[in-house]
Amino acid sequence: MMAQEPTLPSITLDAVFVGQELGVLEHLFSIEDVVDYASEVADSSSWFHPHDNLSVRLHPAMLSTVSLRLLRLNFEASAVILAEQEETYFQSAWTGHRLTTRGKVTGKGQRRGRDFVEIKTSTCDEDGRELVRRLTTLYLTVERSG
Repeated sequence: MMAQEPTLPSITLDAVFVGQELGVLEHLFSIEDVVDYASEVADSSSWFHPHDNLSVRLHPAMLSTVSLRLLRLNFEASAVILAEQEETYFQSAWTGHRLTTRGKVTGKGQRRGRDFVEIKTSTCDEDGRELVRRLTTLYLTVERSG
């Protein structure tokens, strides 16, 4: 008999708390990953295509879903909506470098009749340099309350 994976709790305002650490994601992208992604989003910038076959910049949008991915490590969160995202880039990320993203809940409440959670994430390279910081607001349901 196979063991069942534990069921994650549904994301609600009662289930999440401000200051809650959401875990760690590790990323390692290849040149092919970036070229494929840039092609899928129709971005023909030379930044995202290799010239020397050694390394290429990551497309900034490749890491844009880390807040939701971190939330889903801890909760069943299938119906959340991205309400707002602020990003600050400090340095470019490159293929072949291990990246680490950490995140925590920095706020929660209700806005426009919807429960929301704010998540702050930071992505660093393998040398510990911060590459990007995000503050993301996610609505926890598609339905409005009240």
